[in-house]
Amino acid sequence: MYRKLAIFFITQLVLSQYETSAFLGQYPRKTEDETGNKIVDGEPTEEGRYPYQVGLSITEGSIECGASLVDSNWVLSAAHCSGVTHVEIGRYDVSDSTETYERIEVAFGMNHPNYDGRTMENDLMLLRLKEPSSYDTVTLDDGSASLSVGTDVTVMGWGATSEGGSGSDVLLEVEVDVISETDCNDGNSYDGDVIDDVMICASRSGKDSCQGDSGGPLIIKGDDAASDVQVGVVSWGIGCAQENFPGVYARVEAGLDFIENGMSCDFANGDDDSSFVDCNNVVCENGTFTCQTCSIFSVIRQFFANLFGFFGL
Repeated sequence: MYRKLAIFFITQLVLSQYETSAFLGQYPRKTEDETGNKIVDGEPTEEGRYPYQVGLSITEGSIECGASLVDSNWVLSAAHCSGVTHVEIGRYDVSDSTETYERIEVAFGMNHPNYDGRTMENDLMLLRLKEPSSYDTVTLDDGSASLSVGTDVTVMGWGATSEGGSGSDVLLEVEVDVISETDCNDGNSYDGDVIDDVMICASRSGKDSCQGDSGGPLIIKGDDAASDVQVGVVSWGIGCAQENFPGVYARVEAGLDFIENGMSCDFANGDDDSSFVDCNNVVCENGTFTCQTCSIFSVIRQFFANLFGFFGL
């Protein structure tokens, strides 16, 4: 009897983790301090400066993660932010109930096919919207943006303003510098955990992104929103603004094929957004959206990979 109860409990636990598609950032890479980032020592943005900035939410006005509008029907965020139900576009002060903004339901999400919740490789996710947004989209880096060491990049969000602190009501931004892969992987830093091909490190003394900013855009800032270029997505890091531990971002250029293929994917005959309401693993296969069934073994494997990552094993 007890054996059956134990098996039932473990199965329900595993399935619940899978069905919520995880995580909203609660399973960090190694320790409770190593998770998606928040804006530390930032400044309020000019209202309306970043029309492509998106907040991911379940409850209206409560921003779980950041994201960016990359097409009228598509939002780009971090794969570890999956599980949200709505996007909020056009927000500035989430405490202002009089704000005019769009709140759009998510049709379904698509994680990068090579996303690894343990190493945080390819931490990218596309969300398809049930209705198109009217806001301007952001330009994505196609590999032509310069990301040499010391390049100024800007990150924004509503996340916590200090490590372990509370989030901001207004959208904040902070400028940080691109850090070399060598420095980021130094033994006193991430000690080889940063994979240069798919990640970017960036920091400046006392400044960083932090919990609640996960999924938001890292940009090379232009004169206006139309000339901004998104080069990264807030992904992970140890603490916030800690010396020797810069923020780590998923590299947009490395995931561009996934992004473009996802946005250009079509529905098979008879399918529409409603066909994928109960699907936890939508993929673009041979040019059409498909619900790919995961075996119970792969679900369990992913669950324990995240569990071990949480305890730093």
